[in-house]
Amino acid sequence: MANTAKAYAIALRALAAEFGEQAPLTELEGEVGADRVAAWLTGRWGAAAAATFNARLDTLGSACAWWRDQHWLTGDPLRRVRRRARTPDRTRALSRAEVEQLLTLPRLALSAPCSGCCMRALPAPGVREIWNGIRR
Repeated sequence: MANTAKAYAIALRALAAEFGEQAPLTELEGEVGADRVAAWLTGRWGAAAAATFNARLDTLGSACAWWRDQHWLTGDPLRRVRRRARTPDRTRALSRAEVEQLLTLPRLALSAPCSGCCMRALPAPGVREIWNGIRR
């Protein structure tokens, strides 16, 4: 809960600093408002990681939805902004050689190659093929 409150505070304080704390929410309405919000959001957090950008966008989206529920806002000032795709973190993936090295460690004491029986219960498609590829 503390992180959520902190995330909301960061985004909403920045919005208030940009548009003015006393500015009416109608400043965010219409095409001009949407353009201004998009320019501000991408200028403010455009260089941040996708997760950070998306967190700020989600926070502002939730705030705008609540303001619409209160009838303080009618449109969507974020309509010009899209979530950013997160790049998968592949830095922790093991290479085929590293997996092979781990499987052949003497302290594992594998007396016979695994038949893959432990993989039969897994429903995910392709798991058995991946496992068989590792064992080769």
